[in-house]
Amino acid sequence: MQFGSRISPIVAVLLFGCSLSASGQAPAATPTHQVPKLCVADIANSSLRPIDTNAVKTKLVEELKNQNLNATDAATHTMLGTQLDLSGKNLLAYKRENCDFILLTRVGLPESVIKSAAAAGQSPSAIAQPVPLLVEFALFQKGTAKAVLESSVTTEAADKTKASDTLTGAMKEEATQVWTWMNKNSLHKGKK
Repeated sequence: MQFGSRISPIVAVLLFGCSLSASGQAPAATPTHQVPKLCVADIANSSLRPIDTNAVKTKLVEELKNQNLNATDAATHTMLGTQLDLSGKNLLAYKRENCDFILLTRVGLPESVIKSAAAAGQSPSAIAQPVPLLVEFALFQKGTAKAVLESSVTTEAADKTKASDTLTGAMKEEATQVWTWMNKNSLHKGKK
């Protein structure tokens, strides 16, 4: 076996560590306060409009990251129901993906649009004219069953073919509201 002039990575780390301790310098300490991990669930669509929910979720994660949040696209989804609640799969995602928070989002029609369609004797899916969309969201913190933040954003009216496009501004507003809550309630805890 012939030894060359190359130093193995392990030896290099050991030599570097020894040289630091000999010089009296300590390696940089890891921060004791980490930014919470925010897992974003797949978006539920009850709007009766064709929406590319994967693209909308990607935009939401991007907007959250633009707010300097540690957001990630989680392998879990928002259940359709009368309210936004955690499902068993969301609870598994906390552990599997090491989440501190889970964000659930649902796109639907505002109550006024549904009532207007009913008054006209038609289904909301039959409405041909442009209608606004309602984006409801809930932020859950690990260890709590009740949402720490529940809010909604209404988009501008759009026809069926442009529904996904109108959600861009709503995702930005959702990200801003989540950032505001997290900044106020959790990101600075433990900091001096």
